[in-house]
Amino acid sequence: MRRLQRVRAVLGAAADAPGADPHGVLPYWIFAVDTLVHAARKLSVLGVGGRDTPAARRSLKREMSGLMWRFQRLWLARNRPSQIRITLRRYRRAIQSL
Repeated sequence: MRRLQRVRAVLGAAADAPGADPHGVLPYWIFAVDTLVHAARKLSVLGVGGRDTPAARRSLKREMSGLMWRFQRLWLARNRPSQIRITLRRYRRAIQSL
């Protein structure tokens, strides 16, 4: 997970540099890294030998809710709203399953 956090730091620094992202794709890469970090955390809680506690599940829910909101914002920045409901429904189901 530390490597992913380093990747995120590099992407974040690049996103802040003027002119470094002329096509506006870095927020999507940062979102992808954050999603992978979330998946690793989820595995550390719910996987074999994980530390599954009510507090850890609440934290995962908050994290995934934030990812869902970011996904929606990123999607709507470049796409039509049609079909987004399919993915948002999957996010909601995943959040409810925690």
